[in-house]
Amino acid sequence: MVILFAIGIILAVVISSSAIRQAYRSKKIESEVNALQEEARRIQSENERISQRISYYSTPHFIEKVSKDKISLQKPDENVIIVSQRQIAESEDASEKKEENLPAEQPNLPNYIKWWRLFF
Repeated sequence: MVILFAIGIILAVVISSSAIRQAYRSKKIESEVNALQEEARRIQSENERISQRISYYSTPHFIEKVSKDKISLQKPDENVIIVSQRQIAESEDASEKKEENLPAEQPNLPNYIKWWRLFF
């Protein structure tokens, strides 16, 4: 009887340890599956973003923009004006001088009179 009881306890320990290992393994596999699903979602969103870029790069608007900016193409009825950095700086200097010559604000005057004086 004691031998049967000892065999029963040993059998219970072996079965429970096997069940615990299987539960641990199952949990590990489940976490791996979740990680792979998350990676698949990330890759899918990246693919969608790349597809949107490809479709944008295929639009006539983008092709026209690149051809004008990068290789200086123009349409037959279009005139291209090139503005240098020096001209931009001179224009900014001129606008600053113009702002300095503006009359001081007159806070008591209505806006329509201020506009009238500005244009006429």
